[in-house]
Amino acid sequence: MEIGDLLEGSYYAVIVVNDTEEELTTHVDFSVTSPPVAGDIDSDGKVTIKDLGLLRKSINQCSGNKRYNERADLDESGCVNHRDIQLWFEIYHQQRHWKNWLIWFFRQWFVQ
Repeated sequence: MEIGDLLEGSYYAVIVVNDTEEELTTHVDFSVTSPPVAGDIDSDGKVTIKDLGLLRKSINQCSGNKRYNERADLDESGCVNHRDIQLWFEIYHQQRHWKNWLIWFFRQWFVQ
């Protein structure tokens, strides 16, 4: 088994080193987690319109500001700006959610 084959969770490994004169043993704890999904600002594992709402709340905020959300800073520039919105839409479109976005967009901007 390789470490890459492990499921998410907490594990430990026992390492034994023997140089024929003495034996040393140590116990190492480690965790396996999934990498974050780009554009998934609320950390629910998927990119949805809800993430766009969180991104909009952080717009024009920079690291150190109270409303700055590091997960919304998709280009890792230290500030959430128009580039992050552009990147979010690219990610969202790649996941083929554009139809849902169009419905949301029209409801937000054109339906009174």
